[in-house]
Amino acid sequence: MAKTSGEIGDKVSQVTTSLAILITFLALIAFLGLYGYRIGRKTVEDYFAASRAMGSFVTLFTYFATLCSAFTFLGCAGWGYSRGLGWYGPIGVGTALISINFYVFGYRVWLLGKKFGYVSPPELIKDRFGKELQIIYAVVMVIFVLPYLAVQAMGAGYVLEELSQGVIPYVAGAGLITLFMIILILGGMRSIAWTDTFMGIMMLGCLAI
Repeated sequence: MAKTSGEIGDKVSQVTTSLAILITFLALIAFLGLYGYRIGRKTVEDYFAASRAMGSFVTLFTYFATLCSAFTFLGCAGWGYSRGLGWYGPIGVGTALISINFYVFGYRVWLLGKKFGYVSPPELIKDRFGKELQIIYAVVMVIFVLPYLAVQAMGAGYVLEELSQGVIPYVAGAGLITLFMIILILGGMRSIAWTDTFMGIMMLGCLAI
């Protein structure tokens, strides 16, 4: 059945509104990335650890937003929908174990980082266990982190294609988000934490409403 002019107009209006919200959101992300880069001290510690000056509130939200990734919203939800609720059991256990590990080990690692100036886990591994394990640890991190980063862009590409009703194709959407990710990381951990805090508050606010 052919769509009426009213239905077509509603669809166009919906797509236009979605794109306007998206552009505003990405502009804010770009601003935070560039502003964080401008005020940063251009040191390794400042870039990767925000000079160790993030408070508990921002730290909480940056961890929260990190967990709420494309893997969570698209991967876990889609797998649970297709395979059943049993899938959420391992996810819940895994999330609980992450929290326990942060409580047991995280504070001690934070103290060691401040004392010895560590900005990455391999540095701690090297001093504690030696150069060989540091190399292995670093290689494992790269192998698993790079695909995880790629998944975020891929997920964004699918979401943008759906939100725009095909106006933004998958490849263009993934490329656009990758570009803004690059702009954001120019500011280092500070810009990322600010963005995570903004998104976390926005998401929790929307859920509450």
